[in-house]
Amino acid sequence: MEYQPVNCGFYDYFEAAITLKKKVSISYLNTIGELVTEEVTPIDLLIKNKEEFLVLADGKKIRLDQITEFDQAKNPSTSCSIK
Repeated sequence: MEYQPVNCGFYDYFEAAITLKKKVSISYLNTIGELVTEEVTPIDLLIKNKEEFLVLADGKKIRLDQITEFDQAKNPSTSCSIK
């Protein structure tokens, strides 16, 4: 599936959690399309092959457009990318 940039406001939640070293609840679609919900500690954001990922303290990387909910904020599914 082609990467879809996430909404800028939603992206701000990732940055805030990383800065505050905050443990959060996250729901996302895993690589086989199953919805997973877990408590995680995000530590970084990275871009690889024009896709953005949230890096977790345990080393897991989750593609941002697969995140459906982050710290009780729902993904608005609208991009604010500049074309």
